[in-house]
Amino acid sequence: MEHIKILAAVANLMIGAGIAVYTYNLYKTYAYPFLQPLTYHIIFYNLLILLTLIYKYLDLNLPEKFPLTRSPVFEDIGYLFIYLFVMGITYAMVRVVLQFQGKALSPRLKKWIFTGAIVFLGGIVIKMILPPRSLSHKWLYFIYENVGAILFVIEIVFLVTLLIYAKRSSDRKKAKICKAFAYLYLARYVFLPLIIVFPEQIRFFASMAGLICFNFLPLLWIKLFFLKYAQSMLSLIEGSTSLERLYKKYNISRREQDILRLIMDGKSNKEIEDELYISIHTVKNHIYSLYQKLGVKTRYQLVHFITKFRG
Repeated sequence: MEHIKILAAVANLMIGAGIAVYTYNLYKTYAYPFLQPLTYHIIFYNLLILLTLIYKYLDLNLPEKFPLTRSPVFEDIGYLFIYLFVMGITYAMVRVVLQFQGKALSPRLKKWIFTGAIVFLGGIVIKMILPPRSLSHKWLYFIYENVGAILFVIEIVFLVTLLIYAKRSSDRKKAKICKAFAYLYLARYVFLPLIIVFPEQIRFFASMAGLICFNFLPLLWIKLFFLKYAQSMLSLIEGSTSLERLYKKYNISRREQDILRLIMDGKSNKEIEDELYISIHTVKNHIYSLYQKLGVKTRYQLVHFITKFRG
């Protein structure tokens, strides 16, 4: 059974790595800012799976007399990395939700996150130093046993705020992808408690299936909701009669117009290079010129600018 767990974890890691690369490539292509922290969320989630895989492998293959996997210090180090990855998952989710709403992390929130991380790391070190049976050690152990729950509550709160944002948004298309994202990720917290009530004989298989499904959540959301949204925004731009006025107003050259249309089609720099038979350096120069003329810094800002342009 333990070896089956390892094989399942390896398969999950391969799936997660592929989805992370796919999501990051979408970010490079479409430049929607929420896709970047979503990639980080996937990476931290799979690092957590990787850590579990390493621990299980060592526990199964090291000799019984070897103290590494049975040492309290090793256990503390393991918990340290587990909670660091869970903190990374939560931090990435907070950034995803804020980017959906067009916001950045406030200096106050950054300060709280930094302070919390320092306190957390300091507490782990103190816990490793204190005598195992001391009252202080027991209290710290209790606190760190519940840190994960606190972080998950934070993630739930931010996902609920995303639902509230979607409900109040006047942009129905944007609201739809926000609601779909929030509901999909909140569904995890409905499924997890259900695993506990499964019979012990199938609990393992249910948990493995759950972990794999969680890895597929971003891909499911991208395929069913995000890509349709992105393509509809591109169609809206391409069908706009104000493009010619934009070209004249900002003195967009013929070559820049060609590149702009390909950007709106979701083409990457490499795909533009291949389609127009020009060097990647020339592509980048033309894109930089477009950014300068339109006063934007990213592809997402470029698409947003053109969508809102009315001449």
